Amino acid sequence: MKWFKHMTDLHRSEDSAALLDRAGLEGYGAYMILCELVAEQMNYTGQCSLALSLKQWAFRLGIHHLKAKSLLGYLEVTPPVTPELPSDYWGVVILKYFDDKIEITIPKLLELKDEYAKKSGQTPERVRTKEQKRTDKKKKDPPKSPKGDDEEKGSEKNRDISAKLLWLKDAWNKMAASDGSQHPPLRSWSKTGKRTDMARARVADPDWWHAHSEALEAIPKTHFLCGKNERHWWADMDFFVRPDSVNKILEGKYGDKANDYGGAKDKDLWGDE
Repeated sequence: MKWFKHMTDLHRSEDSAALLDRAGLEGYGAYMILCELVAEQMNYTGQCSLALSLKQWAFRLGIHHLKAKSLLGYLEVTPPVTPELPSDYWGVVILKYFDDKIEITIPKLLELKDEYAKKSGQTPERVRTKEQKRTDKKKKDPPKSPKGDDEEKGSEKNRDISAKLLWLKDAWNKMAASDGSQHPPLRSWSKTGKRTDMARARVADPDWWHAHSEALEAIPKTHFLCGKNERHWWADMDFFVRPDSVNKILEGKYGDKANDYGGAKDKDLWGDE
């Protein structure tokens, strides 16, 4: 129950006036909070009761538990609950005491609940649980077509490639930042361009991805790729993501064997770059 009707002359009713005389505005405010608490948890079984311990009631009202006990005593009015009670009667607050809880019942809220159901359209037949809503949604949603599955797989592949490109950029920049290095760092991958296209193709190749870390470690030890060549050129990312660069580095074709980094020996390899 999300709301209930509050009469503008409620404070002038006979029972409210009696409550104000006994407990003042504090008691009147506590009564309205009780109405809100009970109404908030009302369901469509017709229950307009809420049972809490005295300390819990005190916490909900924001007062000491002894003060709460006193106010509940002021609020408890137990006239005969019959259909003859006037429609604007709010004074029925029934308290039931259990071992560790106090149950508060406000029958007036039942009438107000019915008005809420009529205006909101939330009748028991129309209210759906979360599980029922999920079931209804599954019935309405058509099954995914093979094309939809392909699109989902393609999206997952793109996410994987993007993650690998970020990892490659960080690994390259870490190598380029080593002492004495003049390898150009990579600031970012452009959305389009020859270097980005080549890089995406390389990281999507499992064999290349498996070997690239070893090739990165070999670059600083391969003199030919570190400025010791005719043009004093230092390997950059454009070079690294060429189709055959990683294999050539590991095969020692840039002057140093992969397991014996001596010095640049074959300067004719410029033609391959």
